[in-house]
Order: sequence, then structure tokens, then C-alpha cells
Amino acid sequence: MLSAMARGYQVTGDVRYRESAERTVGFLSEHCFRDGSLQRIYKDGESKIDAFLDDYACLAEALVDLYEATFHLPHLELAEKLVNTIFAEFRDTADRGLFYASERHADLLCRRKEYLDNATPSGSWVTALTLARLERLTGKAEYRQFADEVLAGVGSLVDKAPLAFGTALLAVDFLQGPGQEIVVIGDTDEKETQVLLRAIHRRFLPSRVVTGAPDVVDDDTAKRVPLLRDRGRVDGKPTVYICEDFSCQTPVNDLETLEKALSGYVR
Repeated sequence: MLSAMARGYQVTGDVRYRESAERTVGFLSEHCFRDGSLQRIYKDGESKIDAFLDDYACLAEALVDLYEATFHLPHLELAEKLVNTIFAEFRDTADRGLFYASERHADLLCRRKEYLDNATPSGSWVTALTLARLERLTGKAEYRQFADEVLAGVGSLVDKAPLAFGTALLAVDFLQGPGQEIVVIGDTDEKETQVLLRAIHRRFLPSRVVTGAPDVVDDDTAKRVPLLRDRGRVDGKPTVYICEDFSCQTPVNDLETLEKALSGYVR
């Protein structure tokens, strides 16, 4: 639901979706963590049951979606916290891959792994795709290494049942590239910025990441999101920088030029 609200806002610009997503993150942050650990259930004022892999993976993915919709840095930071917990508590250090249950679930007879996309995508592959996106946004090579580790060995499984591994294939495609990095410098509440953002988000660009800032990017923000470094408005207008594998075109700040630039990446 959180991802749907974030993406709904990206495409339509309807602030109700953004506000709903922001309220949801606020509620989860306040009520659904206990001693730093995500909890699966909240009822009658109490959070309980340590979360499973799918809970961590899908929330991390949703937070990246919401970051790309709002450019609100705390969403990205919480997503990183969640994938770091996955690495610490769900990783199979002996035989690669991710367990469905964490080390906190001490009462289980065994810890199984879920590899197939069923009614919902496998938490393993959602994790891999989210790690790939985070690596592009933050510049942290360890996220790429973790994604590669999660995906190791998936090839033989995909050969047998490719339709059951759609999310894994998306992650592989994202990692193999080419991919686009899109930077938007402009206040997301400005009409001119919104027009540019709608043009970006209504296109199917499965291997892109989007980041942005209202105006001047401070050193701390640029350190956390290196794509923002040395970016600024051109002629005082909201401006878009489009890069492919970190090789950037001339920045643009009018809709017609942006549409033309983006059309070259549609598959």
C-alpha cells in the first residue's frame, strides 16, 4: 500500500497520496519498532512478533519509492537501516541467500528460504532490487556486493521456471544496466517542478533512479546522495539532469526538451 501511494503521487501529483504515505511511515516509525527491530503486528496499543524477511524487504522498497517521490532524506536513511538489518540477521553465511526468518525467531524448528514469486514477490528478490537501487542512489558499493550475493545461483532456477522469478529478473536487469540516474533540482511544491516530475514518472523506465533537492545542495546531503553533488538550477529554473551509467547529458529545464531526452530510454 505504501508503495502504491508513493507511486500514485509520482504519476498523478495528487497530494492526498503523498500525505497518506507520509502518515503511514510516521505511524510505523512510532509504533512498529521495538528495540530497533521491526514488528509484524500492531494491535490494541501493542506491537509484537518480530518481522520476517518480506516485511523488511517490502518496507525498504516502499521507502525508496517514497524517497523518489518526495526527496525526503529520512526515508532513504530508514530504507538503509532495514537492508542493513536484513544483511545482519537474515543472511545465510554458510550457503548464500536469505532466510525467511531472522535470528530473532529462535523457536523455529528450521529456517527456510522463499525463492518463488507467488501472490506477492519473493522477499529475497525484492531485497536484491532494493539494494541495487540504493547502491545507485548512495554510491555504497557494499549494496551492490550484497545484491550480487543474494542473486548468486538464481540462474539455474530461472532456467527451470522463469515466470516464477520475475522480480529476480528485474533485479538482474537493473544491475546489468544500462541504467539512468535522474536528478531534479527544484522545489517539489513548485508548479514548474511538478510538470517536469510528471514527465519523468509517467514513463516506464525500470532501470532508473530519481533523486532531487529544492535548490542548493549542502555538503552533508551530497555526501549521502552523491548524485546531487555540484547540481543546481540553470537560469534560476527547476532543472533536470539525465545521466546513463553516470555519464550525463546537458541539463534541461523545459518540458519539450525533457520529453525528447527521455524518449531515447524507453524500451
